[in-house]
Amino acid sequence: MVQKFRSFDVNGDGVIEKHELSKVLKAMNPRLWTDMKIDQLWQTLDTNQDGSIEYGEFEAYVIPRVAGQGSRPSSHRGEKTGASKPNSARAPGGIPQ
Repeated sequence: MVQKFRSFDVNGDGVIEKHELSKVLKAMNPRLWTDMKIDQLWQTLDTNQDGSIEYGEFEAYVIPRVAGQGSRPSSHRGEKTGASKPNSARAPGGIPQ
């Protein structure tokens, strides 16, 4: 999961910015990832609406999809996944070390 997050964090600052998300998705499939679809995905991913995607937001979006659950419940909106793990070392953006 961390490796995938880092592949989107192009500049390595510990968060995914919208232009980074767009660059990676359009490189993967430019016909699928239109600006409108990227905007929709951004609205879903940036749950705390601070203008960047932290690791917890990324993880909260990806894990249910990998597990085959579709979208995550709306009651988790804005929560930082992994924040309750006091002994885990985290870098800026909440990325596990």
